[in-house]
Amino acid sequence: MQHSDIGPSLDFPASSAAASHDPWMTVDDGYLEVAADSASRATAHEPERTKQARVVVGFEHGLRDEVELLCRGFVGEAELSYREGEPTGLRQAVLDHRVDVLLSRQEVPYRQQRQGLRSLVIARRALVPVVHADNPVATLAFAQLGSILDGRSRTWFEWNRNPAAIEVLALSPSNPRQTVMMERFWPTRRPVTTDAFASDNEVLAAVEGRPSSIALVDALALEAYRKQRGGRLKPLSIDNIPASLSTSKDGRWPLSWNILWITQDRPGTSEVAALTQYVTTPSNRLSGLRAAPQR
Repeated sequence: MQHSDIGPSLDFPASSAAASHDPWMTVDDGYLEVAADSASRATAHEPERTKQARVVVGFEHGLRDEVELLCRGFVGEAELSYREGEPTGLRQAVLDHRVDVLLSRQEVPYRQQRQGLRSLVIARRALVPVVHADNPVATLAFAQLGSILDGRSRTWFEWNRNPAAIEVLALSPSNPRQTVMMERFWPTRRPVTTDAFASDNEVLAAVEGRPSSIALVDALALEAYRKQRGGRLKPLSIDNIPASLSTSKDGRWPLSWNILWITQDRPGTSEVAALTQYVTTPSNRLSGLRAAPQR
């Protein structure tokens, strides 16, 4: 079977206690501190079987960590394989039965709903701008934050008469989140980065040591970091809206979005139905997402 239009098959490595990923936020249960191992591609008890059923899980660019977190606890009679690509092509692949389920940020268009696609909100993500605790800035307008992240605003002078250059700290270029989020929230702008790091924890540690820095980090990573380390960090409000679980859940926080689980209206096989039930039933989903706290 060819999948050139929707991206290559991804063989996630077997679970390893050394692997960790950013935590995320669920709609039903608020903040969860999680450190997930990589998803195991083969989930059956008998991986040597030659006629094992397969479920193809699609996900759009930038959701690799989320699909690993979501599927890693699933144990069934099916082997899971993965396809990464653009949401438009992946939705069509679900309609064409080339992909069984899809993890996406984009809502299903009405036309494709009529064709038989359904979506369920299974998680909510949010990003928060963070500065050093000594920075007197407490809030930014949405447009002002965009001008900092894309390099139009180069010093803090506009806000606090401080001529110091703004240092924009971010994840490494291999992680697509910053680019994807800029395209979502400031579509006409491209991000700039003073320095890049491997994880949100490393970004936050760097902000603590750089009074002129700013970073856009995962809300759950910030929550976990502050609980574990305290730290001289200050999350900023946007347009005077505080960064909180409640403002994210009720839609007021401007840097938040849903993550959707998209399937055919009638799952084609029992294996697809079993995986969908696993990720959409809170007790089952949480058993797969709750792991040891980040160290």
